[in-house]
Amino acid sequence: MDLSGTWRGAPADEALRRTFHQPHFVDDDWERVPVPGHWTSVPALSDETSILCRHAFEHAVPSDTARRIWLELDGIFYQGDVYLDGEYLGDTEGYFIRHAFDVTDALMARTEHELAIEVNCSPAGSGGKRRSLLGVFEGGTDMVPSGNPGGIWAPVRLRHTGAVRIHGVRAICLEAKPDRATIGVRATLISSSARTVHLITEVGGVEHRADHPLAEGHNEVEWRDEVPAPELWGPHRRGAPPRYELQVRAESRTDEISDQPGLRIGFRDVS
Repeated sequence: MDLSGTWRGAPADEALRRTFHQPHFVDDDWERVPVPGHWTSVPALSDETSILCRHAFEHAVPSDTARRIWLELDGIFYQGDVYLDGEYLGDTEGYFIRHAFDVTDALMARTEHELAIEVNCSPAGSGGKRRSLLGVFEGGTDMVPSGNPGGIWAPVRLRHTGAVRIHGVRAICLEAKPDRATIGVRATLISSSARTVHLITEVGGVEHRADHPLAEGHNEVEWRDEVPAPELWGPHRRGAPPRYELQVRAESRTDEISDQPGLRIGFRDVS
C-alpha cells in the first residue's frame, strides 16, 4: 500500500513535539507537504531545519493473523523519529538508507491510522564541521540547488510478508568464466520465531535450494551459487551489457511464500 502523496507539515518546536504524534491531533492548518519531496518546495517551510509531518490513512484489519505488515521508508533526509497511532516505532538516520518497522499489531487493532514523523536535517556547523553525511547535497552547486535538502524524499509504503522477512539482499560476482560464474549472496532474515526456512535462489535459469535454521529476530545468512555458461558483462560500446534477474525466495515447510525480493546482477571478472 503506497502512503506517498500530500501530507501535512509544520515547523518543529518543543510544544508541538510533545503532542503532534498523538491520535486525533488536529493538523488542518498545517502546510501541505509532498511525499516524496523536499520541504524547500513549500515556501513557508523552506528555511526550516526540522519539520513535523503527519499522514492519516485507512487499512482493513488483516484476516490472516500469520502474516506480518511492515512500514517501509525508502529515504528520510536526514534523520527521523517515527510514530504510528501515538506509539514510537524508532528512529532513522541516513538519507540513502531504507528503514522498516513491524506494524502488524497496530494494523490488527483498528482500521484508521495516523503516521507521524519528525524529520531533521541539520546544516554544517561552524568551520565546516559536519554532523550528517550529506555528500553533494551539502551547500549549493550547479547540480544541486542551494537550500536545506531535508524531507521524506523517497516513497513510503506498507508491505505484507509471511513470518520471515528478507530485509536485505546483497550479491557479488566472485568469479566469471565462459563456462561458469560464481556469486556470493548475503541476506538479513527477520523471523517472528525460531524456525527452519527454505531459501530458494533463482538466477540465469538455475535454482538453488537450501534449508537454514533461524533464531527469533535478525539472522545473517550467506551462501554461494553457480551459473553455467553465463553471458559476461562488458562495456556498453560492445553492445547492451547482459544483466540477470536474481530472486531470493523464503518459503515455509508448506511451500508458502513468505517473502521474495529481487535484484539485478552482471557477471564479470575485474582485476
